[in-house]
Amino acid sequence: MKLPAILTALAVLFAFPANAAPNCAPIDEVHDILRDMYHEDLIAEGYNANGELVQWWGNPASGSWTAILTNGPIGCIVAQGDRFKRTSLRPNV
Repeated sequence: MKLPAILTALAVLFAFPANAAPNCAPIDEVHDILRDMYHEDLIAEGYNANGELVQWWGNPASGSWTAILTNGPIGCIVAQGDRFKRTSLRPNV
């Protein structure tokens, strides 16, 4: 699935009232969508300076990737793209 199609699908899936944050939903629902619809897996996560959990999801077969910002039970998609590929980390010397 190409990036515009993914963006369109996510816009429809995350349609909320005007007072809700865009592209946000309960984190379990966001995870289910990424797993079931885009076959993405959690590849990395870490906390930013505000104490919010940032997760990166990706699918090496399709090249899709998604970044989620989580602060409590709600997750918001903050970035997504294509041409994702796994890389190996160099060992610490």
